[in-house]
Amino acid sequence: MPNGDDSNIVPLLKASQEPTWRARVIRSTALYYREGSDSQLDRPPHVRAASSLSWLGRRLTAIQDDANFVALID
Repeated sequence: MPNGDDSNIVPLLKASQEPTWRARVIRSTALYYREGSDSQLDRPPHVRAASSLSWLGRRLTAIQDDANFVALID
């Protein structure tokens, strides 16, 4: 960092399998983009997939491997 402030650097984490953890789907909800579809951007009105989920602040992000969009879920 130019000013020597490294407080925003995130430590490198290594993923590992945890055999005792389980996930259970208790509800599904269709996700739609707030601005709707946009044919020039090749964006459908809905989120097509969620290859990965991650927290960004207080929002959940759905990262898609088949689209150039990140869905932010409140």
